[in-house]
Amino acid sequence: MKKALLAILLAVVVVGVYGLATSGSVGVNPQNSEWAHPENMATIEEVKTAIDHPAEYVIIDATKHKPDKSVKRAIWISFKTFRQSNGLLKGIWGYPIKPGQFDPTELQHIFRQLGVSEGKTVIVLARDPTDAGVAWFAL
Repeated sequence: MKKALLAILLAVVVVGVYGLATSGSVGVNPQNSEWAHPENMATIEEVKTAIDHPAEYVIIDATKHKPDKSVKRAIWISFKTFRQSNGLLKGIWGYPIKPGQFDPTELQHIFRQLGVSEGKTVIVLARDPTDAGVAWFAL
């Protein structure tokens, strides 16, 4: 019993340290990390720039439930907004997708309402990376 509890505690610590290191909370630059595409990860400096230049950036908080606090100027929209009731991304009729089986109109309408347009940089954030991933994929 003690060994199992110790193993769980160790796993939580390891996951927590890894999460801090990869989130940038301890000074790690995502551009220097082992992410598959670090060029798609915003640095803290880029987020600060986005906050100060709302005409050039859109910050989307895709957290499932509206958070009490978020990044300044972030627009909250639950990642669930981009999905159909069956879990598929809006506009997709089924998998595997065949040519002509995707209609982007509804997603384009949602993103236009959020202020996404040609020439703007979009930063997607969320409390859970999976939530942000759904919004990023929808983009």
